[in-house]
Amino acid sequence: MSENCRVTVEGTVFNIGDVETYGESFYKRVLTVKVPDAKDSKWDKFVPIEFVKERSKVLDDLAEGQDVKLEVEIGGRWNDKHGKAFPDIKGWKVEAGAQSAAPVAAAKGDVDNLDNIPF
Repeated sequence: MSENCRVTVEGTVFNIGDVETYGESFYKRVLTVKVPDAKDSKWDKFVPIEFVKERSKVLDDLAEGQDVKLEVEIGGRWNDKHGKAFPDIKGWKVEAGAQSAAPVAAAKGDVDNLDNIPF
């Protein structure tokens, strides 16, 4: 992992995706972490983080609503066909905290209401 692309993300487990398989040897899982906005909860961030191959097993012990601290690598790939870069965030390390008292299911309904976004 590149030192200059390493970032720590702290938040609450919002969603733990199923294993996605591509071909015979590549698989991943996506962990979505809710990162609270310091000023207004309606602007909380939902960060999808990919855990590839063997690293995806660290998600087995997590639960929605649990506080986590993650070490991630921000990266991306250039695609000549489309003439642009595609970003990705890969998870490397997870430190699990306590289960949050706030229900995550209630927050999921807020994601569907995108009419109030100012952009």
